[in-house]
Amino acid sequence: MAISKRCLFIAFAMATITQLSAFGVHGAESNCRLANLDLNKLYLPCKDSIVKEGAQVEPSEACCKAFKEVDLPCCCKHIPQDFEDVVSMAKFAYVAKKCGRPLESKSKCGSKLVHSLYLFVT
Repeated sequence: MAISKRCLFIAFAMATITQLSAFGVHGAESNCRLANLDLNKLYLPCKDSIVKEGAQVEPSEACCKAFKEVDLPCCCKHIPQDFEDVVSMAKFAYVAKKCGRPLESKSKCGSKLVHSLYLFVT
């Protein structure tokens, strides 16, 4: 089980690095302060709380600190499909709210439409 999570993380990290190098640092800056780097900042300390596998886990202090430091609306606009393949967007929204950064109702986060109570519609 630990190997599969490790493999998923390595695949996500490699895809993020590939995306960053594909449009270069200057192009990424115009996309809301390097949104992919912000997603990495969220994934690392929050993975136990946001991955699809397993039960909902309350976010740690480090996770909430990360959610408070990133440009969350921008991250939501630039979430790649490989991130959504690993991360439960419902758990992502739950953690955002628990950390004092609720996603705006009727906004999009990744490919999902945010509704109240952390529910998403594709």
